[in-house]
Amino acid sequence: MQPPGCRGSCEMTVNFNYTSDKGFEYLHLYSGKDGDSIFDALAGNFTVIWDNNPPVVNVAQVNKASKTITMTATDNDRVNAWNISYWDTKVFEATLKNARGEPFTLKPVTVSESDYKTKNATFSYAGLPDGDYTVVSVSATDLVGNTGTKTLNAPLKIDSTLPVIAFSFNGADAEGKLVKGLENLRISVTDASGDASLTSLQLAGGPNSEKVTLAFTPLSKDVFIPEYPRIFPNTDESGQMYHLEALAIDESGNRTTKTLNFTYQPANLIMLDNLKTLATAVALKATDNTPLAIIRTSVLRRQDGSIITGQLNGTLTVQKNAQFGVTVAGVTVQPGETKSLSLDLGNGEERTYPVTPAVSGQSGTATFAIEFPQT
Repeated sequence: MQPPGCRGSCEMTVNFNYTSDKGFEYLHLYSGKDGDSIFDALAGNFTVIWDNNPPVVNVAQVNKASKTITMTATDNDRVNAWNISYWDTKVFEATLKNARGEPFTLKPVTVSESDYKTKNATFSYAGLPDGDYTVVSVSATDLVGNTGTKTLNAPLKIDSTLPVIAFSFNGADAEGKLVKGLENLRISVTDASGDASLTSLQLAGGPNSEKVTLAFTPLSKDVFIPEYPRIFPNTDESGQMYHLEALAIDESGNRTTKTLNFTYQPANLIMLDNLKTLATAVALKATDNTPLAIIRTSVLRRQDGSIITGQLNGTLTVQKNAQFGVTVAGVTVQPGETKSLSLDLGNGEERTYPVTPAVSGQSGTATFAIEFPQT
């Protein structure tokens, strides 16, 4: 109804009585001729939508590895029907302040829906300057301005400086060097924030084309040593280098990867002369009853100088590119394999152990290694 005396554009005061926290109503405007009490022409209509309930922020967290803040909010007023757009949550914000108390408001980089009531927002703080911050709160606001807030007050250090990884062997740069004994290899990780750490070690390459994950042990806060892997030593000039890839991550999620290229030999490696024997798996003997191909041990001593007696347990490995398997002291190992080996050293006197091809009739060369742990 047009208010009395209204001409052209007019406003009128209405008093809606909302009987629920949310709802909607259609209002129709009818018109008639001036002085006529009949209003039978539809002049227009509009929809009144009301919503008095704020969204609920269910969870929010800071993800330092991805430099993001994530939140999930539920708008319980939404309906899974044709009028789903009447009630919705559209505005998401994250509020931070720096060490000087200056506020920063982040808008989401992504918004997704878990279901028709639940939305997930992700904010990135990667573009903020380095420094100390506080993630104050996150909020969700619906179409009519109702706002739900979750207070975090979470401390946050923003650090864009990458950690630095260095490899050293006997105090010098290890790149491209022959590393004798991995126990002498050091991996250091430094970072301006002081909170970086070695995360993983991957070893690849070498004569056996290794591809393994290595464990590691900290020697100090920023220096690490790899656990001793069972890998084949470099015994020739073929250039089959090992590649050790280290990954370091700091608490701000900055990642650094560095690869060391090196050749490897155990610190106590003893190289034997090439053995030549016939292509038979039987330990043929010479006229003096000595096998044609043998390994001879002299008196072996422990690190404390005492003589090793009895059973000595170790491993026998045959290089992957060997042309046949090898049998040593009754233990047969095929190319690329490693097996346990036990040698009887008796009372510590000199001993000999036969070496033969694993099967008869094959010719070529095979490189093998016998390794005993230091005692």
